[in-house]
Amino acid sequence: MKNNTLESGDFIFRENDKGALDFIGDFNGLYSANDDPWSQSGQKLEWSPYYSFSRARITNELTKYSGNRNVLEVGCGLGFVVKFLSKKFSSFVVDGLDISQVAIEKAKIRFPDYNFIIGDITAPNFKTYRQYDIILLNQILWYVLISLKDVMKTCHELLSSSGNLIISQAFLKTQQKYGREIIDGFEGLKLFMVENLNNEFTLISEKYDANSKFKHNDGLLVYRKR
Repeated sequence: MKNNTLESGDFIFRENDKGALDFIGDFNGLYSANDDPWSQSGQKLEWSPYYSFSRARITNELTKYSGNRNVLEVGCGLGFVVKFLSKKFSSFVVDGLDISQVAIEKAKIRFPDYNFIIGDITAPNFKTYRQYDIILLNQILWYVLISLKDVMKTCHELLSSSGNLIISQAFLKTQQKYGREIIDGFEGLKLFMVENLNNEFTLISEKYDANSKFKHNDGLLVYRKR
């Protein structure tokens, strides 16, 4: 029987003997072992309020865009946000991209009316079949952290002229146990973008809920392609 209570276990991160986290990244194993990791459906009471809050922020940002738009969610998992955004914005074409073949296969079964792509955004020379007006990096920052600069440059190439990059991410209230040497929290992410990608992106909007009632603080950054 598949585990419906496990979140990520040791599939994604594993604590080392120094108390820090090592990235494992076995997403196929995670999605094979669990029908709904992180409760992406929002059915798990612990996570449902946070997901509602985070998705409402994304929705509020997307209401600023009119007309037909091509949108790519990177890290779509089981496809719940692709469906959510497609229903909210009928003039948008929303594609979902995920590194996990298992997740994409499940997404296609669960939501056959939407387009899902298996792919690794960290891979050199990564391409999709079209450019996008909006790219959403949704809760994947820690999973691509080692290749973050290259990932952002790939997003720049995939965006249409003056397209926008939206980063939606949960941040720990306690001290970060992984990747602090690359980015340290929300302000660290902003600094990383300035120091490494100032020629590619301009920051146009930021929201950070540091007094959240949830386990995590919620951050939203919006960048425009230069």
